[in-house]
Amino acid sequence: MKAGKLIGHGCVNKYNYLNSDSYHHDIIKLSRIHSHIDRIQFSVKYSPITYNVLLKHLENNFNHCKTFKVNHRLIKRFDLDTISIQVVRNFSSQNDFAEQWVQVSISNPSDDVQRYFADLFHDIFPETSKSVSLRQVEFATDFYPEDPDDLFDLRMILQSSIYLRYSREKSSKKVKTTLYQGKNGNVREGSKGLRIYPKYEYDEKFVRVELHAMRPFLKNNNFDISSLPIHSDDIDIYSFIDFRSGLTSVTRDKFVESLMNKCFPKTVRHHKYPDKYNPSDSFKYRGIKAAQCRLANFIHSDCGDNPAQFFPKDYDVRPVADQINAFKRIKDENELSLQDSTLFPNISQQVINDLQNGFICRRYLP
Repeated sequence: MKAGKLIGHGCVNKYNYLNSDSYHHDIIKLSRIHSHIDRIQFSVKYSPITYNVLLKHLENNFNHCKTFKVNHRLIKRFDLDTISIQVVRNFSSQNDFAEQWVQVSISNPSDDVQRYFADLFHDIFPETSKSVSLRQVEFATDFYPEDPDDLFDLRMILQSSIYLRYSREKSSKKVKTTLYQGKNGNVREGSKGLRIYPKYEYDEKFVRVELHAMRPFLKNNNFDISSLPIHSDDIDIYSFIDFRSGLTSVTRDKFVESLMNKCFPKTVRHHKYPDKYNPSDSFKYRGIKAAQCRLANFIHSDCGDNPAQFFPKDYDVRPVADQINAFKRIKDENELSLQDSTLFPNISQQVINDLQNGFICRRYLP
């Protein structure tokens, strides 16, 4: 995606942080933001003749690197410069449908390579739309810190604040330094997914934000073989993600107040029935404490059963996606009317404005 479209959104340059020494230690300067297509995957209907023709074309135009088998899959790899191609044929006795299709994946696909495959599929398959489908496209955006030592903080900000819109419960999963957001934490199960991770390439360090667009998403947005070549600016990634602020002591108090109002209406607590309000011995009050502790444990790892430990500095803060999912579960259980946007405010406009100016503020660190 082009930088202007990626971080523009009509923002204007209101602040000149980069020329101010007072902000030098409060920001992470970015040397550049690079958007591109990281990978495209096709499903190709299998027949012995078309499969062999496909391989023959690839062998004539690319370097055949390797052939190997993994778990009932025959994999052939080709490359050319930085472009990598993988052809996977399944041999699963339990899934006859899988045997009818071949997966073709292209990493770092240039426009020319995309056009080559579009022409190749049209030549091999007379009815291309029935024989070849666009299965997945990975829209990647790379954030390069000017100082490599800022990589950790940059990763923490992006992983903790980016939220895949319309995510459901258990949509977030972290494995080592990679954050996954998608159906059940799997970026390939739903219509779209998100992956955020640090990457080292050509002696450079950066953080990659990767939107995985699966077949339902592509179909709904009118992407197919005729769309090739696909570019990163064909979609606006900020139409599908938000930057959200995590729970703070102030918004935590709003959550507790909402629980109190649900269990003990203000008329009972303050003046109408003061004798009926005895929270220390109340089952409902203990329920409030339990819900508060549960949410605390979704904010920080191993927070224990003491709400006073709600914001300890030495605990690992969970991503805002985890926090919102935990809140939604507790909200449904207690039938609260409180909206997640109240506790986890949208800060997209502020962050996008920072990015337009070539930096991101450390105040977004969890």
